[in-house]
Amino acid sequence: MMYFRNGMISQNGREVYKWAVKTVPKGMQRVVDHSKMKLDDVDWFVPHSANLRMIESICEKSGFSIDKTLYSLDDSCVE
Repeated sequence: MMYFRNGMISQNGREVYKWAVKTVPKGMQRVVDHSKMKLDDVDWFVPHSANLRMIESICEKSGFSIDKTLYSLDDSCVE
């Protein structure tokens, strides 16, 4: 997912997206299972991502409500 190009670190955004959408929901489920909880018992999901589409996909795949998800995205570039 990350590689060097022209002496700089780069990442393949598409691969990061696919990895996150596949892996994060499984991790969320493992955490609640280990805690003997259900996903519905969790008050907030606070992902570290600047990609709202990725966050929405993770929520959809995990079954976690986007309404209980905190994210901070700069919409100054959105018209």
